[in-house]
Amino acid sequence: MVENIISQLKLEAIIVDLIQNAIIAIESGQNPFRSVLVALGIASEHYELTVFDSGVKFSIDTIMRLGVQRITTHADEGGVGIGFMSTFEIMREHDASFIIKENPVSDSDFTKSITIRFDGMGRFIIKTYRDNKFPKHSKRGIEIINA
Repeated sequence: MVENIISQLKLEAIIVDLIQNAIIAIESGQNPFRSVLVALGIASEHYELTVFDSGVKFSIDTIMRLGVQRITTHADEGGVGIGFMSTFEIMREHDASFIIKENPVSDSDFTKSITIRFDGMGRFIIKTYRDNKFPKHSKRGIEIINA
């Protein structure tokens, strides 16, 4: 992957940002199942990085502003929202797609995953059980899918 798609330094930056966010999410929640899982490899014929966590869900407002504005759900813990801005900047350089998959809160499973897919398509996809809560249209072309 670092030989063909993205530099090791940029990949490391994305990994660190996503893992930090996942750790903060699980520490902020009340879920007795506190876990982070990182998967890196080829899926669906493309290189992907996926971080799963069992932490608090994103607010809809946060999701809709990701990569456009510095936004954080943990300002009280020193978060300033730069991580996702940096991640989106790197993704734009590589036309990578950003995929959030939300699951209903469970005390024995992951509540969400974030995937960076190096597919050259530059899509922003939200697979969610609460699709009816999101705006029907997005100026950014965010795809909301009922999951």
